[in-house]
Amino acid sequence: MLERHGFQTLMADDGERSIQLAVEHLPALIILDITMPHMDGYTALARLRGHPRTRDIPVIILTGQVEWVYQDLSKGLGAVEHLTKPFSADNLVQTIRRLVPGRGA
Repeated sequence: MLERHGFQTLMADDGERSIQLAVEHLPALIILDITMPHMDGYTALARLRGHPRTRDIPVIILTGQVEWVYQDLSKGLGAVEHLTKPFSADNLVQTIRRLVPGRGA
């Protein structure tokens, strides 16, 4: 869906791989789910924030967890946004464009 809007994407199947890809490719933005195999999104986010190459990359948490405690945890760990599922493609694209101006069509 993001590629249809002009964004280049990389995809990781788990939290560990998301960190590896981020360190290697230094993306303009990272979108993490909380529930991932091998390493949850919050652990991945904490490790991304602790790594000198990825600490300043904006991270969006995209999850089904709507409770305020999850939103607070996302922000506390350094996510710039906490979006909940189901989400609209337009909302996600607008959020990305706001966070990373000049990217995507």
